[in-house]
Amino acid sequence: MMQLGIQDAGFLYHETENTPMHLCGMALYDQGGCKKKRQSKDQIIHYIEERIHHCPIMMQKLKMAPGDIERPYWVQDRDFSVKNHIHHLGVPAPGNRQQLLDLISRIMSSPLDMTRPLWELYVIEGLNEIDGLGKNGFALVTKVHHCCIDGSGGNNIMAALSDLTPDAQPIPSIETVQADHLHKRTGPLQTATGVYMRGLKNMYRGTLATAQRLPTLTKAAVDLYRGDMEAGANLSVPSTRFNNTPGRGRVFDYLSLDLSVVKGVKEAHSGTTVNDVMVSVIGGGLRHYLDAHGESVQGCLGATIPKDVRKGEESKDKSGNKVGGMFIRIHNELEDPIERLQAVHTSVAQASKFSQEVDLDSIFPYLMGGFLAPRVGKAIARFSQKHQLMSRMGPTAVNIMITNVVGPNFPLYHAGAEMVSCAGLPPLIDGMGISHAVYSYNGTITLSVTSCPQMMDDPEFYIECCRRAFDELKETTDKM
Repeated sequence: MMQLGIQDAGFLYHETENTPMHLCGMALYDQGGCKKKRQSKDQIIHYIEERIHHCPIMMQKLKMAPGDIERPYWVQDRDFSVKNHIHHLGVPAPGNRQQLLDLISRIMSSPLDMTRPLWELYVIEGLNEIDGLGKNGFALVTKVHHCCIDGSGGNNIMAALSDLTPDAQPIPSIETVQADHLHKRTGPLQTATGVYMRGLKNMYRGTLATAQRLPTLTKAAVDLYRGDMEAGANLSVPSTRFNNTPGRGRVFDYLSLDLSVVKGVKEAHSGTTVNDVMVSVIGGGLRHYLDAHGESVQGCLGATIPKDVRKGEESKDKSGNKVGGMFIRIHNELEDPIERLQAVHTSVAQASKFSQEVDLDSIFPYLMGGFLAPRVGKAIARFSQKHQLMSRMGPTAVNIMITNVVGPNFPLYHAGAEMVSCAGLPPLIDGMGISHAVYSYNGTITLSVTSCPQMMDDPEFYIECCRRAFDELKETTDKM
């Protein structure tokens, strides 16, 4: 039995009807070179059963503490069955891209069953008119709660569902999952008393740790206001249509680019990175999108960029959340794509330096309120959404989220079929109704967007705007 970390609990507390806190991942598979006959649902279940031991968290469920006074625990689900988590769906003819996107959007919109292990897998077949798949392509869509994994942990889920060769055999488990011993604890009064005292102690420690960081943050804020420090971000940013409480539905779309072409743009501008290029593309895409809707923004928007902070032996454990990050300017106000790229590069460098100076990575785990008792953290999240506090206060430093995950630079297979493309779908949070995921895999890089219909009813147009922004950057670069 293991207790959720502070960051994990924070994502759990922010789970509401409007902001379900699960991550989704989409992987597309081509059966053109597959030697095996397409598997039935029972065979898929068996395939997962042979590999699921690589992700123990997928066999565990939440156990709430008595009185909801301390962070929950992970316990083994004695009734666990893979078949309860796998859904086999078919897309009717013609099986095109828009049908797939609509279906994934509906999957993303519904919450997980919080009484079972917090994941689902959807096998979607009948994809006959999607570029790169050929006939009878299929998709795997994973759906995992953010309290289980972060973006980097999503790679671990992918590894559990994939093979390195078309005819690979599953690796047998070398560990036995230990049964849950919660039932061996002392009586209910002693257990409740111990839980209550631990909960108070944990909340006190978390509050104290947060308070100890306030002087550093306050000084940094004052220095930023005076102009004595450059953080790569603004304390105040313009508000947009996305800086409100999201609706319950979700929309999703993605753009795939040749990674070598993106690297070519990066290499033409000394010192810049692939991440700089993709952030500048998002800045340009948002500029085009808002301009087209008559909502031109006067000023620079801000983004938060999470990052994996695991080090050494810690990097082997991909369960839970170990996320730091930084806040940057995306320079949507700059029309020239090269100026925007260079400005983004400067902003990221300044933000990275600022993050180290104030030890922002140690502060990030506390931002979601996971150090609070569950009943307190959940109540605050619901009160904030009910009264639309984030909308009324306006955005501070951040308008959007951009997560960047580096995937394998070699092909992966599922039941003999090659994965040709993949994309991530991060959750939305109150006051930030748009999120982006940048994911590289086997020579391609994918930029995906998640929002809600109330804020973006035309995600395909937004993706066109991002493609236009990249094309403008590449064409301007080629003319240098």
